[in-house]
Amino acid sequence: MKNTVIVTPGRTRAISRLNPLIDVICEHAGWDADLLNDPAGIRRIQELTNDPAWCADSLNAGDRLREYLARTDRETVVLDVDGILATPVRDEYACQSHYHGPEYVAAHR
Repeated sequence: MKNTVIVTPGRTRAISRLNPLIDVICEHAGWDADLLNDPAGIRRIQELTNDPAWCADSLNAGDRLREYLARTDRETVVLDVDGILATPVRDEYACQSHYHGPEYVAAHR
């Protein structure tokens, strides 16, 4: 597996696909797959993850982003993580318990 990471402009942190922060990023209204600026890569992941067998195993908000990071040829993906996290949490995560990586967490804002 590749070690593609998310980097944030102006910050020194790198977020790997195994980091539970991936789920938190994807729970926010500011997250959109178009931010990856890779239409072909996004389409490939959407085709893969639209399989009902895959969906049955998908428990985390960040699963599709993790798949993207595992399969892309890019070494780094630049996202404004702080900007995404400054947006509201989507209703489905604010109102229901869910997973952050392997950890089950209560609904949160």
